[in-house]
Amino acid sequence: MFAHAKDAQLWSSGYVTSEDSGLTIATRAGARLAFDGTSAGTNVKMNGADSTGWAEAYAVGIGALDGDAVGARAARKAVAANNPAAVDPGSWAVILEPAAFGELLAFFRPYFSAELYAEGASYISGKLDERIAGANVTIRDDYAHPLNPGMPFDFSGAPTARLALIENGIARGIVTDDVWSRRLDRPNTGHAVPRAGGWPVGPQPLHTVVEPGTRPVDALIAETARGLLITRLWYVRIVDQRTALLTGMTRDGTFLIENGQLTHGVRNMRFNQSIVTALNDCELADTPARTGGYRYSLVTPAVKFNRFHFASASPY
Repeated sequence: MFAHAKDAQLWSSGYVTSEDSGLTIATRAGARLAFDGTSAGTNVKMNGADSTGWAEAYAVGIGALDGDAVGARAARKAVAANNPAAVDPGSWAVILEPAAFGELLAFFRPYFSAELYAEGASYISGKLDERIAGANVTIRDDYAHPLNPGMPFDFSGAPTARLALIENGIARGIVTDDVWSRRLDRPNTGHAVPRAGGWPVGPQPLHTVVEPGTRPVDALIAETARGLLITRLWYVRIVDQRTALLTGMTRDGTFLIENGQLTHGVRNMRFNQSIVTALNDCELADTPARTGGYRYSLVTPAVKFNRFHFASASPY
């Protein structure tokens, strides 16, 4: 990574992390469960005079991380985004790489919590078995996905179900724990989380997986007459809970697409967009990747949203 920064005359920051963890649960009812696992990740940000580039990688073991590839990708983005141009806000076709899409999904997946659903605070409240996304969209919760494996039981000791949250665009399920399964008279899907330490209240899907499409991201770019390729998002926040309206900024590599080609970097912009509306008119790329942040880890391919609304442009 440092060699790529030096060669391109960039300065860099980032991290490499490896983790070996275990959890044992013993209950008064007689349950005895244990799980041990490993995880590793890295990301790097390359900084030029007026542009930045970023890349990440995650794996079950640190030996599977390719630091050279991550460093090269971040450096290429920083160099290509040099001297970014301003473009007008408004409705754009956008292609979000997995890290950018993951930031939106991190705010979307709590809607499948039984607690938010029961309180009427979720977009899908009252919409189970109804279409809420395009027919090409399937989102699951799967602790056994090979890119992001996790515990087969929850923090109460109940077995965790592998289930569809959205199936072919239709809202199929919510996740429950021992408390909310009793309150709603639904099966316990085994999604209890710790009730302290900053965790959200109520059961949560912790291993979200977006099913990939059939075409590579290069094909999605090639068919885009005019649009944006977005590496990453940040400062994402909820504007309207019930409509899944989110706001945030682009970051670390946003590029103009013209006639199917990446032409040059553009200045960052702020978006205001309902993720549910966007999921009704999208195409998913064919290669899934693990992405993550401080509070989530999930698997998703890149996605093309045909209409994505930007409210304003930044000076940088």
